[in-house]
Amino acid sequence: MGYYVETIESDFRLSRENYDAAFQSLCELNARDDLKTGGHYPSNLKRPDSSQSRGNPNKWFAWMDWNYDETCHSVTEVLREAGFELEEDERGICELWYPYQKSGQEEFFLGAVAPYVEAGSRIVFEGEDDCRWGYLFDGSRMVECDVSFSLAPSSYQTTPAAHAEAAKVASERNENPAEGKRPAIAIK
Repeated sequence: MGYYVETIESDFRLSRENYDAAFQSLCELNARDDLKTGGHYPSNLKRPDSSQSRGNPNKWFAWMDWNYDETCHSVTEVLREAGFELEEDERGICELWYPYQKSGQEEFFLGAVAPYVEAGSRIVFEGEDDCRWGYLFDGSRMVECDVSFSLAPSSYQTTPAAHAEAAKVASERNENPAEGKRPAIAIK
């Protein structure tokens, strides 16, 4: 059971100067039991007295420890725990991808770091059924996008028009979040 996904394109940058703030945002995410799909039933586990975690020992994000905000000590550790692979250079995270594996709740972790991700970053996923979707980052938030592609996709990239549309949609969602429009990422 489960749905397998993988990253087919990624142009992602998180600057080292934003590591601490992004890590703090990921730690705060652990308090959001309403988003979590993993759990212990019946919900009778008690939090250890020594725990400083925001997490509930009876609820966790898919594939994550319930207290990842205690066991992980950096943004890179949390992202790796969530199933991502990444590369760093002197400026920070320069590549982020999700290898072919069961989907967890990666969109919540990407959304939590979105305010700290360099504007113009993007990541595109493909599911086991060839469905494609992506996320564009505008420097303050993440926008989910539909993905279109040509029959011979030798180079995956979003177009400037798709970035402009993502910014427009993000702005519209702030004004009217119920509309739910999604821009397209054109893949060449």
